[in-house]
Amino acid sequence: MISPRADRLDTTTLNQDVAAHYDDLDKWYRVVWGEHVHHGLWRTGKESRAEAVRGLTTYLADALAIQPGENVADVGCGYGGTARILATDYRAEVDGYTLSERQHDYATAQLNGASNPRYHLMNWFENKLANDSFDAAISIESSEHFEDKGAMIAEMYRVLKPGGRIGVYTWLSSPAPTDWQVRHLLEPICSEGRLPGLGDESEYRDWMVGAGFVDVTFEELSHQVRKTMPLIVGRMMLRLTWDVSGWRHLLLGPNKVFAKTIVRITTAYYTGAMQYGMLTAKKPE
Repeated sequence: MISPRADRLDTTTLNQDVAAHYDDLDKWYRVVWGEHVHHGLWRTGKESRAEAVRGLTTYLADALAIQPGENVADVGCGYGGTARILATDYRAEVDGYTLSERQHDYATAQLNGASNPRYHLMNWFENKLANDSFDAAISIESSEHFEDKGAMIAEMYRVLKPGGRIGVYTWLSSPAPTDWQVRHLLEPICSEGRLPGLGDESEYRDWMVGAGFVDVTFEELSHQVRKTMPLIVGRMMLRLTWDVSGWRHLLLGPNKVFAKTIVRITTAYYTGAMQYGMLTAKKPE
């Protein structure tokens, strides 16, 4: 697993740092990404950004065969966009978990009195859920923020009912990055993005099997999602053509490396240093 240098990321305050990162950049994530802070999936190449972002969610939901009335846990739910799609389009009962107060406030505000989805401001490891609570559990680009990814996946296993399904979209290190890619792309992406480590495909398979999951599948989607980052760079630059306060925030704020990190991620995808994949598995009956 690729990890940032010890002097670049303090893992003892990781949860607070992740929450602070998303709270501080709340404006930029909602303005530039929208309510889905994740990649888009271009399966035909002709999708709009909105269609691609929504398509990423539905591709996973269809892979897990989410059914009406099923209970779904969304670990790292962000602004709740995925949870709302699962609740409205798939008629699932969804519980979303986030560390960010601003993300939680935004997600809750979108409910307009509805009781589904339900959003929880808490650490996933402190969920206090009963065993065998959910039919499915998903993580869309949130496992990267966990220092112990095996424990995170094991906790998803614990709360799943027998026969329950897990689906994970994740950023991945390539199996054999060059020294230059590690030093100038992957390690800085980890430290700047509050990621204690980037695993590769084989490591995620091992974590899932180690937790007890069976029927583990993997699909690499790097080429279908990498269009996301150049679009984000373009939208951000367009915003900065008139938003003077935005320049001040990005250049002087606590996350002033944000713009640089997006360029690094784009470069990492197009050089093959970083990959993007979907893993699914099942808890034995």
